[in-house]
Formats: sequence, C-alpha cells, structure tokens
Amino acid sequence: MSAVLSSFAQPPVFMPAAIAAPLARTQRYERSVVSFVPFTLESAEVAGGWLEDPQNHKWLDFGGGRQVLSGRALHYMSKSKDNFIRSMVADHTRQVGVIGLQHVSSPFRNAMLWGVRPRLRPPARTHAWIEIKQFLELGFRELDLHSVYAWVAESNRLSLANLERVGFKVQGRQRCAHVVDGVMQDRILLDLLASEFEPHLSGGDA
Repeated sequence: MSAVLSSFAQPPVFMPAAIAAPLARTQRYERSVVSFVPFTLESAEVAGGWLEDPQNHKWLDFGGGRQVLSGRALHYMSKSKDNFIRSMVADHTRQVGVIGLQHVSSPFRNAMLWGVRPRLRPPARTHAWIEIKQFLELGFRELDLHSVYAWVAESNRLSLANLERVGFKVQGRQRCAHVVDGVMQDRILLDLLASEFEPHLSGGDA
C-alpha cells in the first residue's frame, strides 16, 4: 500500500485525528486511561465502520485517493511488518479510536503517524494529544525510530494543534493536495525527531 493518511481524522469543531469535542471542553472530566491494544478482526471491523462516515474519512488518504478501508482490509494492514497499528481502548473496555505508524520497516528508521478518533456518544473523556504522545513513546521505544512525520489537511485545525502540542514541527506544505467537502486544500507537513521527543507528561499537562 502506498503512503497513507494524515494524522488524526476529526471534524474541525478531529481530532480527524480525525478524531470529538475540543480538548478545552474535556478538561472538566477526569482523564480516562487509554491503552493501545493490538487489532483483532472484531476491533478492525469497528474501525472500518468509522471510516464509512464521510466526517471521518474525508481527512484521510490511504494511497491513490482511497479514503475508505473495510474492517478486514484494516486487519490485514495491521498484520503487515510495515505497519504498527493499535486500537485505542478507554478504561479497559471502550474502543475510542485507532492509531498507527506506517512504513516502520524503512531502513531509514522513520515512519508516518495517522489515526482516527471518531465523534462518539457519549463523548470519549480523553485528551487526543496525550494519546498521541503516549503512543509515540511506545513507537519510539519498540521500533527504534529516528523520526516520525505526519500531514494534516489545512482546515483540520484541531489535529494540527494536537500534533504541535506533542512536539511536531511544521516543515512545509503540499499545495492543492487534498479535497475536503469539495474544496481543494493544502496539506500541512510536520515531523518530530526522536531526539526532540519529550515522552513524559508534566503535572500541568493533563
């Protein structure tokens, strides 16, 4: 499969990231515990259902403009050595998103971050940027990566803010590279070096 998607897919109200209510509004909740669980066919089918929603998949690109994958295709993708994909599970029971790194088998030790965190009812009481940071800590440690990169459609302001809060730096843009709701947009390109990544959350970060 060719290069994939942006980082979190959410409505601009995502995460894409895609991915629920703005973070500021979730701060009145206690932070839920999120774990990163290997995909099963069952959890992949749930994620595939999320991708059927245009409000989620409009932010994504799984190569060649393909924005929707079935649960079975996602499951097969998760089995590839080129991908490191996990289901995000809140409080040990509720599947609230999917997050992954692609191209992890690259000899250059870099990979692309992507994810989908749909708008759920009731809302997931989690912070997307914290989930991204915890997943990257896992990825950098287990995969020995030098860097992680991502792209975000220009209007996906919340996903961009989440990535920048994690430590990603904007490196440029790919002009007229994506279409959202019929409107051509640029893709904002970001990356994060392993040497720049600060894995631990400080007391004021929650």
